[in-house]
Amino acid sequence: MSEPVFVDTNVWTYAVDGADPARRQRALGVTAPTRDRDIVISTQVLTEFYAVITRKLSVPVGAEAAEAMVRELGMLPVVAVDVSLVQAAVAGSRLWQISIWDALIFRAAEAAACRRILSEDLQDGTTCGSVVVENPFASGGARPAPEFAAQPPASRSISPTTRSSSAIRSAGAAGFAWNAVTSER
Repeated sequence: MSEPVFVDTNVWTYAVDGADPARRQRALGVTAPTRDRDIVISTQVLTEFYAVITRKLSVPVGAEAAEAMVRELGMLPVVAVDVSLVQAAVAGSRLWQISIWDALIFRAAEAAACRRILSEDLQDGTTCGSVVVENPFASGGARPAPEFAAQPPASRSISPTTRSSSAIRSAGAAGFAWNAVTSER
């Protein structure tokens, strides 16, 4: 059985941003498919990702390519932000004394039964509710867990239950490395 792991916007942004090759490689490594985890995102991550890559990068991604990337990321398990999730995030924000946006990430991760969030924006080791933050870019004594070490893509065939080869080709055409957007379901 695979473990669901929530991946925050900043990790996806580094996966396409060429300004920091080391971070890009690390982001691609931690989003690569493995047999023991499923990558999960939320609608908040999708919208933030589009906004950041089209407006805040030193070399912004074109709108058409960014739209294709969002479509590809949308093939992953996505937690929809609805009224009940927002209400839970408001309560979490008050309880944990964090921003509503960060609380929404934690609540989305909880809704998907994730125990971990990969993020650089949230403090490494922070636990809110049942979810702990792991900074995949931390150095020194900080995590990430060993299975998040940057690795080449798993050698296995892509079946219709994971990704079609046309989806992988279109992800490459949109600027992603194939392993940045695939995850077993």
